[in-house]
Amino acid sequence: SNARTDATLAGGAAWIGGGTGSGEIGVALNGDGAFLDIDNVAWSMSRGMSIAFWARIQQRTDPAFIVFLFDGGMSNDNMIYVASRGGPHGDFTVNNAASHSSLQTADANPQIADYVFGDLGEWCHVTCVASSTGTLTLHRYNAANGDRHTWTKTGLAPNSNTISYYSASLGRHDYNDNKYPLHGDLRDVRFYE
Repeated sequence: SNARTDATLAGGAAWIGGGTGSGEIGVALNGDGAFLDIDNVAWSMSRGMSIAFWARIQQRTDPAFIVFLFDGGMSNDNMIYVASRGGPHGDFTVNNAASHSSLQTADANPQIADYVFGDLGEWCHVTCVASSTGTLTLHRYNAANGDRHTWTKTGLAPNSNTISYYSASLGRHDYNDNKYPLHGDLRDVRFYE
């Protein structure tokens, strides 16, 4: 959508230069409490949604949550996240009251030799799409070497509800005490409906 969502630097998150030659600004997350706290995000899943961002991993942790959206309830019925997981692999998960689907690059084709989110210090652009017909897609472009890959998984049941994600953050998991922080940099994070 064209609506803006505000994010607040928290826990030691700091502004940095974007680092891709564009002069854009990014945010450094130290892997030890730094994150961006996002205002409420709401989507009607009947229209699908997408999340796009640039990420530069500085140190690997397993898992490291890049985007985390949660409806604030006591179950994980309505949750969306993108995480770096299991060494080179990535995870794009969508839970809603009707269905759960997780696209894990470890289980999806193509299998690639490099890291989904690039080698340490490399900027990668990632777009995650949940279509209204129940398909999850993760697109990755590595700016360092020009590699592009796309992973797709079907099976998410359509849900016509509008879901408000009251607990939303970039760079950590907000559902329990273990925050699984990201040690890396983010820029140009966008949510689309």
